[in-house]
Amino acid sequence: MKIRFVKNTYIRSRPDDLTVPPLGVVYAGAVLEVEDEGVRGTDLDGNALWYRDGKDWFYWSGGTEVIPEDTPVAPQAPGIPAELPDLKEPETSLPIPEPVTDEPAADRQTEPSRPVADLTYDERSMNWGIRTTGVLEHAWNARRLTGKGIKVALLDTGIDFPHADLEGVVKVMKNFDGSKEWNKVTDTDGNGTMCAGIIGASGKGRVYGVAPGVELYIGKINEYFYEFDYDHLIAGIQWASQIPADIIFTSVNIKASAMTGEQMANLQKLIDALAQLGIAFVAAAGNGVGESPEDRYPAAFEHVLSVGAYDQNGRRLPTSVKSKQLDLLAPGEKLLTTALHDRVDRFGGSTAAAAFTAGVVALAMDHVRSRGLRLTTPDLLDLIRKSALAPDPTTKCKDLEYGCGRLEVKGLLELLDRQGD
Repeated sequence: MKIRFVKNTYIRSRPDDLTVPPLGVVYAGAVLEVEDEGVRGTDLDGNALWYRDGKDWFYWSGGTEVIPEDTPVAPQAPGIPAELPDLKEPETSLPIPEPVTDEPAADRQTEPSRPVADLTYDERSMNWGIRTTGVLEHAWNARRLTGKGIKVALLDTGIDFPHADLEGVVKVMKNFDGSKEWNKVTDTDGNGTMCAGIIGASGKGRVYGVAPGVELYIGKINEYFYEFDYDHLIAGIQWASQIPADIIFTSVNIKASAMTGEQMANLQKLIDALAQLGIAFVAAAGNGVGESPEDRYPAAFEHVLSVGAYDQNGRRLPTSVKSKQLDLLAPGEKLLTTALHDRVDRFGGSTAAAAFTAGVVALAMDHVRSRGLRLTTPDLLDLIRKSALAPDPTTKCKDLEYGCGRLEVKGLLELLDRQGD
């Protein structure tokens, strides 16, 4: 059945122990599919009924109302910061969009205001992963890598633009979420803006992204993070391939049940074609609290770099899903980044970790091009997996929690250096 949230409500991993920190918040107005039978949990204001969704997440019924069957559902309000369940039933067709004509979003230089070789770590303008993974020391300082000229297509909730740290970085914006106007890309959710900053914020305002020299191509494929529309995703991917982008990033992470078998097969074929074109695809592995491994898509497809999250102590975040298709973990706890209304904020989860990884892929591509290395994109992604730091070398790339290990820039760049020997 479907429920509508009448007030902001915590997402809980269990209904009987509220001492466990919530996974996030669902905002008033959101609509969710839950099991027909409620469960008994903690009594709040005389109400002990809780609802469970398909990801085994729980919601106190006191903040909701049941929607009668066949009732039209109004537009939904966003839910942040958690990665929320997938709501919409996708269409079955595989559209082939007409060639697109895009307008430039900005035409300024994308280089940061100070040469990256001169920068030192500053927690007020850089997320902690920039220091701990070796981005600052080994990519910026030692090799002057910024991701300059690397085109990253970000398929998400749009972008809040202009933003002091994204002006000159964002090159093209296009809408795929159903609006007929190409430039209706305003981010009302915040997810797309925060991912954009982690990947490539310029540092001209208040915050640096991992690759401050990249070019961002913004494709808005959903209004709110937890929405999913198959046709919008396909159209966004095809548009990105026409640019052509060097990297495609998306935070979309859905279960196989959200697509038909034909849709799954068509999406895999499209991703296979991207790999042949030399386009890297980076996606969030997803968030959840289940003990059993689960695959989310597109991250679980072949030729996609599937990324989970670890915290500031190097431990996997408990909410980062386990998966047999998981490639690696990246920094994903309280990362400083751009936010709505020209602000900065902190962002976490596998989405943040995947955005961080997309930035590192851009730095690596910058290194490959600047040195004239003959290296295919699939080979580059294999080196990223190979250089990851596995907590247990005997289970490297077979670990359901860590995949091939934690993202490590120093080792990656050293492997790339040896490719030219």
